Amino acid sequence: RNLVCYDLAMTTMALVHGAFHGGWCWERLAPELHIRGFETVAPDLPCDDPGAGIEEYAAVIEKATQGHDDIVLVGHSLGSLVIPVVAANRPVRRMIFLCSVPTGPGLPR
Repeated sequence: RNLVCYDLAMTTMALVHGAFHGGWCWERLAPELHIRGFETVAPDLPCDDPGAGIEEYAAVIEKATQGHDDIVLVGHSLGSLVIPVVAANRPVRRMIFLCSVPTGPGLPR
């Protein structure tokens, strides 16, 4: 297997799942990221709590990334609504949006 060397050895990928999922949905991706020198965190969002909203979800991600300085946020579906809130509260290297939930003005008609 050819591995690509990255200059991101201490980068942590914060994997944020979508609705009806949990941190478990990243179980096949996380080992591949580790092989390439990335750390990962993939906490469960409190999706089963009807009183929890985006701010509470972001707090879970912020807690999971405490002590990590170089963060890439990966948001899938509903998780894509969470990662900009996290990025507004702490420095991140970048955000990656997977099957993002569209919001805001300018939506296709």
